[in-house]
Amino acid sequence: MTTDKSSPKTPTCVRCGRTYDGSGDWNINYRHGVTVGYLCPDDQTPGDNAEAVINEATGAGTVHEVQPGSPEHAEAVVQHVYAMTQEVLREFLERVVNSAFGMALDPHALADQAVERISGTIGDGGNPEGLRRVVQEMLQEMLDEMHGGESS
Repeated sequence: MTTDKSSPKTPTCVRCGRTYDGSGDWNINYRHGVTVGYLCPDDQTPGDNAEAVINEATGAGTVHEVQPGSPEHAEAVVQHVYAMTQEVLREFLERVVNSAFGMALDPHALADQAVERISGTIGDGGNPEGLRRVVQEMLQEMLDEMHGGESS
């Protein structure tokens, strides 16, 4: 495994917590172009292995590594934060649609969920409140778009 230079974390397996020691065939998991985790050889399922082989053979899993501090890294981080925030909102809306009862929209709770996911993948940049503010603004923009540009 070549560790992703854009990741600030020491590689550890997302399933068992084992720290990468330089041996074995580890997989790097990417989401939205950002490293979100590593899988040690002992915790890889046949599906994980098949996906890695297919991605490697087809180039589908190719992710351009970027250096922290570069404009490309900043753009990848922004895309990841935006995509994770969208994902939290989409999951909430799916729960509303699948629920027999109405559910109240709590933007602060949704922002907390998004920040928790983002912090678990790429960290919070040492400024969790700043990240929370950015996520809340993104959520508000998404909600405004859903309401035809009206502020909610």
